[in-house]
Amino acid sequence: MKGVYDMKSTRHIKYIAATALVFAMTIVFAFSATAGVATLKLVNLGDKVAVKMKNDVPVLGVEFILKDMPDIATAQRLMTTVRSKGFLAQFNDLGDKGVKVILVSLDGKAISPGIGPILKIAYKTAPGVRAKKADLTLTDVNVADINNKPVNVTVKGTSL
Repeated sequence: MKGVYDMKSTRHIKYIAATALVFAMTIVFAFSATAGVATLKLVNLGDKVAVKMKNDVPVLGVEFILKDMPDIATAQRLMTTVRSKGFLAQFNDLGDKGVKVILVSLDGKAISPGIGPILKIAYKTAPGVRAKKADLTLTDVNVADINNKPVNVTVKGTSL
């Protein structure tokens, strides 16, 4: 999945800040026991993909790589949902490795325990490609609770 990214916007600065926070989360993950359980599930909504989460603890941040095989779609924008309102949502194209997505609270708000969509990813496919089918998967998934402890995650993909 390819991403559209404007390096001249403030999105770039926010992405760098979010990446630094996620890097800190990753370091903490390396030395922490898991704090809870979550399931991330991809749901095809036509020209969007919803990321649904079932979590048993409050969640401060989520990061993952979204990959489509074959690579037929281009990520256009991310939209938070009622569950993730106020969170910073950013993406970065990694070429044929997928799209890195970060959803994080910079002010300490949390996604409450529950079930439902936390993010929608709008995408487009090249003209004439719609007849092809692509499998969507999540890899390199990290979820952090409000104490920045890792949450044990199960992942379910979908198809375009």
